[in-house]
Amino acid sequence: MEKKIERRVCLAFDLDDTLMPTIHKYHLPMIECLKIICKELKEESLHPLEVLQKFDEKDRLSWKSGFHRGRFGKAWEETYKEICREKKITPKTRVEKKIFKTASKFDKGPFKIDKEIIEIIKKLRKRFYLVLVTAGDHILQQRKIKASRIGKYFDEVKVVNLKKEEVLKQLAERFGHPHTWMIGNSLRSDVEAALKAGIRCVHIPKETWSFERSINHEAQKKFHHQVIRIMKFSDLEGLIPLFLL
Repeated sequence: MEKKIERRVCLAFDLDDTLMPTIHKYHLPMIECLKIICKELKEESLHPLEVLQKFDEKDRLSWKSGFHRGRFGKAWEETYKEICREKKITPKTRVEKKIFKTASKFDKGPFKIDKEIIEIIKKLRKRFYLVLVTAGDHILQQRKIKASRIGKYFDEVKVVNLKKEEVLKQLAERFGHPHTWMIGNSLRSDVEAALKAGIRCVHIPKETWSFERSINHEAQKKFHHQVIRIMKFSDLEGLIPLFLL
């Protein structure tokens, strides 16, 4: 076991949509995939909201295999194929490939972080041990980190495929549970992971996937005791006295 670090508080930060806006990069390909399906199936196409509902179901199931770049495109491809089956239409390979390619455009840059957020991170690093804990496709997350140059403001950078809980448990062992915090926008990936690891969390709500909008019953019971919700990143500065307790 690693030796505990004396008189230090660890703040673990999520990357996507906490430090770096990324959800909009998925919205535009979603609209394009909807257009492709409607255009190809013509009068046999479903209402756009029904198509999105089917996609959401496919996407939720795909999370079980972890984050990888092909997940989003595959979920859209399967959505098209399911609609074809229901309508007794033979899916076209050409259309499947077009949908997959279109959906995969979410991984294009630029990957930028607001200057105000950078300045707050720099201030926090003077007092706290900062760890970037991001879940996702390893290659893509490393590209984001490199392109934004955010890594240099952190003492450690951790990229996990899906669950952050184990990393947070390890940090809590080093710094002590009362002195380890998770900061993020996702109820499932950030808040629930923190509560399972036995640490406190700062929740900064942002638009995200339906998969990420809920937590399990056990986490809900702990929410009001171990989670602080703030509405914007700059509010973190007001929590410095609490972190230092």
